Amino acid sequence: MWGFWDLDRRESENKDLVRGVNLTAKLNKRQGEKLEMKDGVLQCKAYNGGNSSAGVRAQARCCRLSGLTCEYRVAGPSLPFEGAQAEATCPSNTQPFGCSSHSRYPDMDGTYQDVNASSCVAQSGHPALADPAARSGSVVFASCCSGPSLNCIRVTSQETGLVRGDQQQVTCPSSYVMVSCAYFAPNGKSGGASIVRDVIGKGVLRGIMGASMNTGSSGVTATATCCKMIAVNAVGFVLCFMIMHLNGANF
Repeated sequence: MWGFWDLDRRESENKDLVRGVNLTAKLNKRQGEKLEMKDGVLQCKAYNGGNSSAGVRAQARCCRLSGLTCEYRVAGPSLPFEGAQAEATCPSNTQPFGCSSHSRYPDMDGTYQDVNASSCVAQSGHPALADPAARSGSVVFASCCSGPSLNCIRVTSQETGLVRGDQQQVTCPSSYVMVSCAYFAPNGKSGGASIVRDVIGKGVLRGIMGASMNTGSSGVTATATCCKMIAVNAVGFVLCFMIMHLNGANF
């Protein structure tokens, strides 16, 4: 099925650790994101869905901090029915800084961190195709990180509206740095999420609705992981930057 996928890829330098990978798309017909290691370089890959009339945009969030370590976990696929979940649990001395999900077919709801902030959960959505063979479940990817004197919180946007293109945004509190983002739509149809800059250079996370939904459905929420150093004698600071491809190809 690799030929079915439309791929966009971003790479981070060896000295920087990828904390999050996400995509945006004008439509909900996308298959999500993957974190993969190739020749010692971590790659963020965004995949479009078959017969989509719009491309996808891959965005890697790469961060640098003295003493920061990360490992990457994957779990799944989930069972191929609506609401089925796959969970990647981080080691006890780490926390999930970034969560992403991928499905062979565009039928996933997205990802979220569990209430204890120790794992990433991906959820399968309503099957996109009637053919039972065209259902694969969701695979979840977790960036599990730890660092000295590092304090992290999560902030979540309000739900978007139910019209294609509707957006909601959220920012980190003052003194925190946005290190990753995730999106979730209980009824599916998300267009993903993207970190952009406002007029003063502060990171803003936007969640996007990828298709119009019926009244009573749920919109998209976007969640940002925000970190800062808290020890008085801590040395260094959290530095993050984005690597973003302008547009993937269309099918």
